[in-house]
Amino acid sequence: MSKVFNTSFETSLRAMLILAQYKNEAKSVDMIAAIDFTTIYGSSMGYTDTDLHGQNSFGFSEYAARRELIANALKDLVMRGVACIERTRDGVLYKISKDGFDKTVIPLCMKNEFAMAYMDSLSKVIRFVKGKTEQQIIAKINEKTTRKTGGFNG
Repeated sequence: MSKVFNTSFETSLRAMLILAQYKNEAKSVDMIAAIDFTTIYGSSMGYTDTDLHGQNSFGFSEYAARRELIANALKDLVMRGVACIERTRDGVLYKISKDGFDKTVIPLCMKNEFAMAYMDSLSKVIRFVKGKTEQQIIAKINEKTTRKTGGFNG
């Protein structure tokens, strides 16, 4: 059986969909990873009706690995010219490029069932994260993770 979830291709597509929602605003790897995790596990987080990767007992344990997946996807997207970086005093931030939006996101959303489901969930999550800091969003994920897994004491 081939791996379905969190392939580099799928992760890149999800990152592009997030960047497209913040077309004029650059985001950090951590923020993109937090938004992606919250979107994939929207039901478990309490923001959507379904978890896009299904409900499983290991969903919350994957958050730590998600940042690395997203970081690698963003590097690839920058190299392909569909995303670009902004260097700030706080670090490197990522934005979608015009080519990325025009040639990737629009066609993807019109032809892909998962992308449409992801966008529906993402729009709900964006309402949640609006006005919140990266630290607040990650704290909410950590709170849910600890509650779901029983914390470090299991």
